Amino acid sequence: MGQSSPELPGDTLVSAVDNARRGVVTHITIKGERVAVIVSELTLAMAQLLAVLLTSELAASALPTVLPTAFP
Repeated sequence: MGQSSPELPGDTLVSAVDNARRGVVTHITIKGERVAVIVSELTLAMAQLLAVLLTSELAASALPTVLPTAFP
């Protein structure tokens, strides 16, 4: 099993999304293991939107309510 990585701040996530769009290998941590991933353009767009939402205190506070509806 790989080394645990700390959570990514929003700006790092946006940077990773930008890198993936340009064909740079992107990594995520799953159960403590760092793995390379290939994701769809829609997933990248949603990750970028989520990163922006997390920088807004009002939007971030609404996430616990809206996420169960968005992802049943």
